Amino acid sequence: MEDKEKEDKSEKSDIQNKQDKREETINKISNTAKIFSFVSVTVVFLLVIIIVISMYSSSRKAEAARLTRIENERISAQKLAKEQALKAEQEKNEAIAKIQKESWEKAIGLKDAAINDPAQINSAITKMNEIKSSMPGTEYEKKADAEILSLQAAKQKAIDKVLADLTKKAEEPAGRKDFEAAADIFKNYSGPLSQETNEERLQTAEKHLASAREAIESKKEFQQAKNELLKSISSLIIKNKAADALASYNDFKTKYATEKTDDIGIVKNILETIQAPDKYILESCRSDIGKKIIAKTDGPYESVEISRIKDDNIYVKKAMGTATMETKISLANISPEEKVKRSDKMDKASRAVFVAVIETELGNYDNAEKALEPNGLLTEHLSVLIKERKKEIEDKKAADANRPIAKEDSTPKEFVVGPQHINIKADANTKNTSRETLLGDIYMLQDIVLKVSVSSSAPVDFTGNKIEIYVLGENTADKHICQVLAVEKKDLNLKKKETLDLDVKAASEFNKLNVNKYGAEYCGYFIVIKDKGGKVFAVKTNKAPFQKLTEKILKMDESYEFDDRTGEEMKGVPPPRRR
Repeated sequence: MEDKEKEDKSEKSDIQNKQDKREETINKISNTAKIFSFVSVTVVFLLVIIIVISMYSSSRKAEAARLTRIENERISAQKLAKEQALKAEQEKNEAIAKIQKESWEKAIGLKDAAINDPAQINSAITKMNEIKSSMPGTEYEKKADAEILSLQAAKQKAIDKVLADLTKKAEEPAGRKDFEAAADIFKNYSGPLSQETNEERLQTAEKHLASAREAIESKKEFQQAKNELLKSISSLIIKNKAADALASYNDFKTKYATEKTDDIGIVKNILETIQAPDKYILESCRSDIGKKIIAKTDGPYESVEISRIKDDNIYVKKAMGTATMETKISLANISPEEKVKRSDKMDKASRAVFVAVIETELGNYDNAEKALEPNGLLTEHLSVLIKERKKEIEDKKAADANRPIAKEDSTPKEFVVGPQHINIKADANTKNTSRETLLGDIYMLQDIVLKVSVSSSAPVDFTGNKIEIYVLGENTADKHICQVLAVEKKDLNLKKKETLDLDVKAASEFNKLNVNKYGAEYCGYFIVIKDKGGKVFAVKTNKAPFQKLTEKILKMDESYEFDDRTGEEMKGVPPPRRR
């Protein structure tokens, strides 16, 4: 029983144990289930959390990956854009550089062309300024600065050349005093740099125009002075003062040395011709030897035969009963009518004036006017003076005819003695005495007596004057060398219609027979009358060339030797010294 009880108890204990174990197991299971449930819940929760976290992490990774991808894409895009921008910038810079280079080369080409063509200089400078302003900070800007300076210098040089060329071109018209044409050259210039030279060109043109105005005024004054000269010369000519007229002409030429006086050059020839007509009269007589001439010998004018011409003297034959006598006469003794006739060797213009003066002196006023050369330079003025002289004489005759006879002298108080009222005669007598040296050379001693007669036909006294007489010899070795053999200077006071006789003596030694020629032989005379003021009043000479040497001869002393062509001192062969 007890075993059974024990067995029962054991069984019960086993059952209880089993139940306890079951309960324990159940509890364990329950606990385990709880734990498992908790753990499951926890695991689930954790799984959920993990899943959530995983999902969140995945989401974030995906987002991060997306963002990274986007960033990478952005970076790639930026890099590409930058590369493209750099490439575009490079291409742009290359394009700009190409354009700049092309522009520069074009500008340089224009500059090079402008150096040879001034018309392009302004375009070249403008182009360089465009380069400078459009390419700041570049090497072309500095280059453009340098080229602009070079072009400006070239421009100034071209301007100077334009002005110099215009000045050179204007020299020709300005030289002939056509200043208006010279001004037009500057004003009308329209070539390269005309605008740049405009101001200076106009200033220069104005200077030429001012010169033109001055030239016109000067020409007007010169023409007036020239007309006054011709009037003055005509007045002196009609008074038979050709020497004074020639002096006036020479003074005028000196005063207006820069002016053209070719148009009145003939006046000098006329004055020189009528002042020294003797050579033409002698030439006419020389061709008429054996023919008749009207002249004075020792009385009134008469017809005598020309026998020969020697040493510028005329020798005539005159019947003396059944015999014939040869007489030497001076040209002063030839009648005025004969002088007119014998003046045919003169040039036409000079002869017209010469004849008109003689006809006026003779009172043949109509013939005097007819003698004048038509349209001659002095014709108008001389014609007026001849008419005035004729009217004066006619008025005087009319006044004399109506004037009661008066006892007092009817000579006009204002009567002026002229060269035509003073008659100078000169005749030389020479005596040659031969001498022989111990060596057998023959030489001559010549004694000369020059007889001078000065008379006045004026109705008033001719006083306070001086007369100078020069006896001249010609060197036997050189005919162009003359020597003053004697000089006589005296006061000249002539009562009305009075005659003064003077003898001037001289002596000379010469040899003209062999090769050893020397000394001077008498060849002529030179007589000058000076008025109260010391001015030459009248000249008388038998050597026409001496007329033009008047001023120089008046300064010569006795023994002075000179060239008869120039009046300058020239020594001839002197006589030898003898013991």
